[in-house]
Amino acid sequence: MLKSVLQGEYMNLDEYYQKITNMNCPILIVCGREDQICTLEGMKYFSEMISHAEMIVLDNCGHCIDLDKADEAAKSLMTFIDRHSNEPMKS
Repeated sequence: MLKSVLQGEYMNLDEYYQKITNMNCPILIVCGREDQICTLEGMKYFSEMISHAEMIVLDNCGHCIDLDKADEAAKSLMTFIDRHSNEPMKS
């Protein structure tokens, strides 16, 4: 989906939303509270669409999570992976 958004295929977003809601694996949404590109409201929308999604909001962070909050983002990701690494895939 990200590749499609970056290439400007905005007309197909509804199709991607549907695919996301049908995914059967744990999903982590990490966003910066001050992100002006992928807004907090938009990320909350994704999180609410996906029943098995977890959302982490990083304070004092914009769109470049890897630059603004690299350590915090990495720790969040590792915690998520550790928590779900032994779970069987949902069907």
